[in-house]
Amino acid sequence: MNKYESLDFLGEGGFAKVFKAKRKSDGKIVAVKIPRIDEKTSRTFIREVSTWLHLDHPNIVKLYDVDILPVPHLEMEYVEGVKLGDKIIRDLDKYPKPVEENTALKLIKGIAEGLAYAHFKGIYHRDLKPLNVLLKSDLTPKITDWGLAKIGTMSSNRSVMGYTPLYAAPEHLLPGKYGHTDARTDIWQLGVIFYELLTGKLPFEGYTYEEIFGKIVDESYKFTPPSEINPELA
Repeated sequence: MNKYESLDFLGEGGFAKVFKAKRKSDGKIVAVKIPRIDEKTSRTFIREVSTWLHLDHPNIVKLYDVDILPVPHLEMEYVEGVKLGDKIIRDLDKYPKPVEENTALKLIKGIAEGLAYAHFKGIYHRDLKPLNVLLKSDLTPKITDWGLAKIGTMSSNRSVMGYTPLYAAPEHLLPGKYGHTDARTDIWQLGVIFYELLTGKLPFEGYTYEEIFGKIVDESYKFTPPSEINPELA
């Protein structure tokens, strides 16, 4: 990784570490994500992520390069985050909720436009959640981590199912009944995020994943209307 000068450690999750770096060849500031994947997974790493290279939209984080040498890594657009008080909020997961209705509409409109562009190209995210929506200084949302859902399931270091349980769509849980994940999945997860932005809560909640999953696939289940949680929406 000697082609970069590391500037800052941005964060770490169960799947990867992310650094702010300067590309030595031209001085460009980028974000470098280093996923924890084993040798077997690295063989499919480029194939799964390569579709991201074809996405170029204001509401999608631009992927500049992907490689497995000297270690598997992604070179991406650096998204600076939005300043709130004395803190820098880099993703929608950490942004305080609920938000004002106009703010929620701006965020959802931006995410939806990014999804519409990707869907037009036949590319689906399949693991849309607030953590995968980065924020610019003007609160423009940018979707990241395209193609990484499947990589996560293959990694020996990540005991997940290829989706985030609290944002799971019915087809994640019962593909035999609802079919495989596709554009519908992204739209479902966008709706869950919209609900969360307006209420500060999730539409499907419970003490266990089994309870939550049961509500998600129960077509007769009625979640609480947002206006009953947030009176300002009434």
